[in-house]
Amino acid sequence: MAIVLSYHGNRESEVALQEALRLAGGSGATLVVVLARRDDAEDPRTAADAEDRLWTRLGEAEVPFEIRHTEPGMDVADAVLEAARSVEAEAVVLGLRPGGSGRTTVGPNASRILLDAPCPVVTTTFRPEL
Repeated sequence: MAIVLSYHGNRESEVALQEALRLAGGSGATLVVVLARRDDAEDPRTAADAEDRLWTRLGEAEVPFEIRHTEPGMDVADAVLEAARSVEAEAVVLGLRPGGSGRTTVGPNASRILLDAPCPVVTTTFRPEL
């Protein structure tokens, strides 16, 4: 059994990682993390930055895990859905942004995963403390 996590290294991903670790720990599942590639020239963060944060968090975890990188040019949703199918995932965990993108309530990758996943999808949202 496995839990699949879509991870980007942002605040929403950190909240989703906590939930994915909780689910995996509670069910004895392996955590399969799909680490999204960053190709946005305006975003100074890199996939390596996200992976460094991820290794720090997973180094403290007590669940077995595997990290998969998205291939160049591969859509994040495709990578997550492929991972979920290949490991026969128990669930996929996604971190969503509060308020959506302005035009929709969820982004295109999250929407595809929500609609096409072969298993339940658990969503989390980062909420800044008031």
